Amino acid sequence: MPRRLMLIGVGEAGAFAVIMGSMTPEPVRRALLNIRSGGQQLKVDILRSGLVRLTVTGRGGGELLCETLEDLLLDAAASPLLGQEPYEQLCWELDMMALRGDGNH
Repeated sequence: MPRRLMLIGVGEAGAFAVIMGSMTPEPVRRALLNIRSGGQQLKVDILRSGLVRLTVTGRGGGELLCETLEDLLLDAAASPLLGQEPYEQLCWELDMMALRGDGNH
């Protein structure tokens, strides 16, 4: 399996898609975050396979699939999926989760 898998949906400037892997939706093991920011909704899930999925709805929606949360942040920064405000909110939420835990002990 490649180090990262990426799915990108339709953006404001037109369609752009890079699709690697199965198109079958993968079951979620655990939902981590659900954020609304800058006209977009972001959901971060851990999948049963161990991959991390970022689903973006709203302006320029699509998905990113990565092996780790760190890879997800790197790919999200380079991706046209997120605006600046939603990306900053995603970083802040993941930083807070790393510092304080997610509340599920």
